[in-house]
Amino acid sequence: MWKHILFATVCATSLPVSVISASPADANDSGCTPDSVLFEGNLRAWYPGEPIQWADQNLLDSLIATDPDGFYYVVESPRTQGYIKTIRYLKSPSGRNAMFVDGDLRYIQYDGGSNQSKSIVVGHNYYSHIYWYQDQLHFQNGRANWIEHTQRLYHSNETQEIEMRAHSNAPPGAENAVVFSNDTASFLIVSPSQLMEAANQPSIYSLAHHGHQWQKLGQLNSGIERLSNSVHSWTLQDYIIYCTQITFLVIRKSDLHWASVPSDLAQFKINSYKIHQEKQNGTWFAWKGNTAEFRGPEGKYTEDISKLVQGAEWSPLIVHSPPEPLFKKIIGNLSAWMAFLGLIICGMTIVLWRFVSKGQMPQIPPANPDVDAPPSSILVALLKHASQQLSCDELDALIGLSEVQSPETRRSRRARIVQLVNTESTARYGQALLVRNRLESDRRVVIYSVQDLSE
Repeated sequence: MWKHILFATVCATSLPVSVISASPADANDSGCTPDSVLFEGNLRAWYPGEPIQWADQNLLDSLIATDPDGFYYVVESPRTQGYIKTIRYLKSPSGRNAMFVDGDLRYIQYDGGSNQSKSIVVGHNYYSHIYWYQDQLHFQNGRANWIEHTQRLYHSNETQEIEMRAHSNAPPGAENAVVFSNDTASFLIVSPSQLMEAANQPSIYSLAHHGHQWQKLGQLNSGIERLSNSVHSWTLQDYIIYCTQITFLVIRKSDLHWASVPSDLAQFKINSYKIHQEKQNGTWFAWKGNTAEFRGPEGKYTEDISKLVQGAEWSPLIVHSPPEPLFKKIIGNLSAWMAFLGLIICGMTIVLWRFVSKGQMPQIPPANPDVDAPPSSILVALLKHASQQLSCDELDALIGLSEVQSPETRRSRRARIVQLVNTESTARYGQALLVRNRLESDRRVVIYSVQDLSE
């Protein structure tokens, strides 16, 4: 059904093209309709994945031979001068690589093999943020014939179709969002196309890869003055980078802190685009580990981002809005009275419970007023162990991994959950909850220190 809905949308909104009557007899031995039939009167049409054939094959092979984590490569149609497409290559954490063309979901090639897509969708994923999750390609947001959307699509390993992961209604303006992701969630900076057009600092929302609820985390740090939703981010090993004029906006994946650093690579790239106005045939941008490389008509330039950010000043990407004065809330809104009364009742209940049980309950830090959703159950469970040190087995019991038999699977899932918990606690309380250390007496043993966020 998804496939047919999209196909109908594309057909209804696409630019007019010549009507072509092609019969099975027109196809060649490989099952493709020849140019003389397919492209008569419509020189901008292309076969599924055909722009890959427009590339300089020696250059394409040499790029793949460097075993990059990803690259994009601009190619030009041999039939229409100036008509360009972008080839994208992306390697998954497991080592699987995919190659496809922007705006063409009909052709997806894995590990150098044949086409593995059964989709008939053309368009729809222009300007999508592309990432791997569960070893499947995902596409967050995008444009379909210039109509922006907030859909979360993925290429199913089972059906080989483009499927959609449902989520709750996106916040207003999310279709214009600047999108990036880490291993656990996608993050949307919801703003107009340029920050300079916004009256207030944009809000930041997250959408967990495995979840379907949008969560407001706070607002974008006011130190970031310009960011466009038409600029792709590049997800390196430890950083996410955006090219803004002659600097890189660098987001540290581990704690979502940002820094703006002057970059010779950014300068080289911007100068190339200023000279040539449009993306040029043969231009490419590749990355591996924390190193990025750009090649334009004037040559190429390579930069190690981990060295570039040495000594940089880091600040939290997400900040909390200052809460309204309590008096104004109470006087101006009747519901505030009810909330205030509820807090008093809850506080008295907790005090009485402590007195009766003669136990001690760790203090839970005050919630961030900008976060609409309640804290996750895992975060609540871990907050009750503040100031404690947990072994891997104890942590696994708290986060529901005790029944996982494979040590490798358990270790991988534990790392992802720890990252997600720390992302949530940083957004809510301004500090990571879990700190990973090794025992001084036996460096082979890993322990997790649960921070007391109430202090």
